[in-house]
Amino acid sequence: MSVDQWNAATEKALQFAMTLSPDVEALHVMCDAMKIGRRGSRAEDPPAGTPGPKLVTLPSPFRWWCIPIVDYVLKVERENADRTVAVVIARW
Repeated sequence: MSVDQWNAATEKALQFAMTLSPDVEALHVMCDAMKIGRRGSRAEDPPAGTPGPKLVTLPSPFRWWCIPIVDYVLKVERENADRTVAVVIARW
């Protein structure tokens, strides 16, 4: 899933993603000098015994967010040919 800040939509999307698999990666596309804004979120504290989502930061020299995400998802899919890759997009 793609993350630009922690908010209610992000939290719900992360909680949903974690019901699909314990192996969840949250993607953040870093454009120029942008930084992720972290607000308190219960999704940061996963259920006991499960790993939390891994935050992956993808660089983008031009405020393009779609291409880095698609490229990353295709890379993950190639590296995990025996697994199903699901993409969850938070709607805000």
